[in-house]
Amino acid sequence: MGVAAFVLVWASSHPQFFAIVLFAFTVVNIVGWWLIVKRINPVIDTSRAKLKGDLFRLDQLQSIETHMVGGWQKVRFAGMIFLSLVGIVVFYLIWVREFFAKIVETGTGISFDANLLPPIIYLCYVLFAEIWIWTKRESLRATLSTTDRLRKHYSLQSKP
Repeated sequence: MGVAAFVLVWASSHPQFFAIVLFAFTVVNIVGWWLIVKRINPVIDTSRAKLKGDLFRLDQLQSIETHMVGGWQKVRFAGMIFLSLVGIVVFYLIWVREFFAKIVETGTGISFDANLLPPIIYLCYVLFAEIWIWTKRESLRATLSTTDRLRKHYSLQSKP
């Protein structure tokens, strides 16, 4: 991760490379997630077998599994890939930048500098990726915490 951060910082002062490095960073992020999922799935299965009678813990395990390997991750990654590809197109194809600037100017009546579009796309990328994952992390934390509190005060039985 340190290497990726270094490359992104380096690329931030070389705009001609930043869009491509951001895309590569996203691909590396996806591959890393895929490798984690491959290693964590057997651990989840083993844990599920060991927790068979503990319904609260099983629910927590299900929440963790959904967080780690759920479909939301794939949708998030697809959005990140899309935004990084848009960043490449907008940076390298000036006519696309100018086209979108004209749309903004026509729609709002406000003058818009086409050169602001790449940084706006990068900001959208960061906001999209980070707000989504931090929202999911907080949701998981709240779920695990609530389940722990309930486990301390109540007992559950499976439906027959």
